[in-house]
Amino acid sequence: MGSGVSSPPKRDRTLPAAPPPAVFHFDDPRPLAVAALGDRLIAGRPWPHFFAGAELGRGTFATVQRCAARDATAAALGGGAPVALKTISKRGDADHRRTRGATPWTEVLALTTLAGDAGCLRLLAVFDEPQATHLLTDCLEGGELFDRIVAREPPPTEAEARDAVGQVAAALAAAHALGVVHRDVKAENLIYADAAATRLVVCDWGLAEVIPARAPRRCLTRCCGSPLYVAPEVLACGRDKSTPYGAEVDAWSLGVVAYICLCGYPPFYGDERAELEAAISRGDYAFEAPDWDHASAEGRAFVAALLTVDRDARMTCADARGHAFLAGDGANALHPAYVSRLEEFNAKRRLKGGAFAVAAACAFQDSVRGRTSRGLEKLRQSSRKALELSRGDASFASKQDAYVVRGRDGSGDTAPLAIGAA
Repeated sequence: MGSGVSSPPKRDRTLPAAPPPAVFHFDDPRPLAVAALGDRLIAGRPWPHFFAGAELGRGTFATVQRCAARDATAAALGGGAPVALKTISKRGDADHRRTRGATPWTEVLALTTLAGDAGCLRLLAVFDEPQATHLLTDCLEGGELFDRIVAREPPPTEAEARDAVGQVAAALAAAHALGVVHRDVKAENLIYADAAATRLVVCDWGLAEVIPARAPRRCLTRCCGSPLYVAPEVLACGRDKSTPYGAEVDAWSLGVVAYICLCGYPPFYGDERAELEAAISRGDYAFEAPDWDHASAEGRAFVAALLTVDRDARMTCADARGHAFLAGDGANALHPAYVSRLEEFNAKRRLKGGAFAVAAACAFQDSVRGRTSRGLEKLRQSSRKALELSRGDASFASKQDAYVVRGRDGSGDTAPLAIGAA
């Protein structure tokens, strides 16, 4: 027979779940950008003031073309230097926000914040009309980084790679000091200012974000960028927004650029997009012989310090400027096949069509690693697909892979895998 005294209820010893990190809400960039522009914001179309010249680039939402002054207003804005206009369509600003998580004013705010740093694209003025926003910038006429490297005579050495990487590191370090994160550092966005090819400029800040001083150091959650250059933590945000990131993602991309500059092909590959992402997430790359035998130990150490999955241990762009590799003066000859490999990599990335950029790069990596027949067949397949896509074949265009991109408010949507110039 029981005593009639009930046992005390058991205490729940499970710990409450940790609350998710607070999402930092960015201010509308337009008022900040307008205030920074001052009288450089001009209402109306630019064409009464400029002659339209050759088209320099085209993307989903924007075109870039060379232009020349028609009148004194335009001449004063350009200061007599060659200028270019990036025209961003407003045909549905909602579409632009949905696929890129930003508006043209995000890029304008980034460029005004940078205020013409020598290594960053200079914004001269903005023309705003109901149909489009036009960004007037310096016209960069020296060509893309990798194009100039392979065209060098005599063949490039480690000294040329070191100079280029050092300039990019300096530009990114300056941007990060101002709170600007680029988020799409890649070869196509590294262009020499003029034919002398001495000053390298980081351009296309369309995916950039300006982190306010009051914000946490890591407060970005949008999954965006270009597949071969994207950092592991950006991919993680595509799956789970609980681990925001910051400027360290640009340091990773700088590491990818440095790797390609020293051997002629990218560090990560995979037969499918998931394999490529898994390799990036694991930091699965190698300094393979004989391709890296000609590179200095300092060059390898520099790349390894940037391509570190642990972002707390990853070298920053500011620290990269003082690394022994960039401080050195050696001119090691690169691998004899370096130029041909970089030329081939350049050719394949120009045939990209959405996800086919990844297929071509992965196939190229297969071929240089010895799986020749398999790699060449993939190259042929990806090239055929890219050519058909460029001719407007909707059956290929409809099969583009997509990354999940996150809006400024954390909402999710999809966009083409290779998010670049527009």
